[in-house]
Amino acid sequence: MSLSSPRENGADFTVVVGLVRSPKGLRGDVHVELLSDVPGRFSEGRQVLIGDSPFTVLRVRQQSKHLIVRFSDVGSREEAEKLRNCYIHIPVGLVPQPPTGTYYHYQLLDMQIFGKDGAYLGKLTQILQTGANDAYVVNGPKGEIVLPAIATVIIDVNTEKGVMQVDLPDGL
Repeated sequence: MSLSSPRENGADFTVVVGLVRSPKGLRGDVHVELLSDVPGRFSEGRQVLIGDSPFTVLRVRQQSKHLIVRFSDVGSREEAEKLRNCYIHIPVGLVPQPPTGTYYHYQLLDMQIFGKDGAYLGKLTQILQTGANDAYVVNGPKGEIVLPAIATVIIDVNTEKGVMQVDLPDGL
């Protein structure tokens, strides 16, 4: 799922789904690093935001680990160069709901974390992808805590309130 938190864009929130790495060729195509695992995210005709400007995907093809994308209003290498290292995002309302019991990273980042006894542990500031399961980095009054994101530790997640309740493993 997405690694970044939503960014505020006026009154709307957006979610980062890609990163323009560099121009490709002379006609305005760009290398895009995918930061979303939603199939078809960059299908032809899809609308995205780069900075605060809307763009439409005109053409897309896979090349190695990146996509090569042609966006509307980008017709030259010089115009494509202006997009280098810019994040591509979409309104949060266009993000499909995750399966029950799973969450996008942007939904979890900045959550307030409480122990099962109600003690405030801190704020979830980072999500580490370890392979077997994610690990949540929580910074709070007692310093940094790293929690495994497993069912025996994560008791409840309330995305509406921005609160997570956890059962701390022995030793934390």
